Amino acid sequence: MKTIKTFTAAALVALSMGAASTAALADSPRSHVRENSVERRLDTLDERIDRGVRTRELNRNEASRLRNELRDIEKLSNKFERSGRGYDRQEMNILTSRIDRLSQKVAYNNHDRQTRRF
Repeated sequence: MKTIKTFTAAALVALSMGAASTAALADSPRSHVRENSVERRLDTLDERIDRGVRTRELNRNEASRLRNELRDIEKLSNKFERSGRGYDRQEMNILTSRIDRLSQKVAYNNHDRQTRRF
């Protein structure tokens, strides 16, 4: 009988912890997750550009153009964030398409067989 009570108490504690974490997730804005994914993708692109420079897959002009475009996207992202409400669907689509295009450019320039000229 004592084990049943202990088991029941443990189950109630586990359920209440699960409900609390679910409530916390429900309170968090979904746009916050989107912002983090945009920031992660921008950081990844920055790392890919740096890696291309280090491995000499990107020459000076390519790296400069790609970094300028990355900076423009970061400025746009910051502008959207300053609204205080996160990204709306249209802003997210704009950022996603610009990041996708830049990602393709980084991949292309990393594999175009041009070497860095310093």
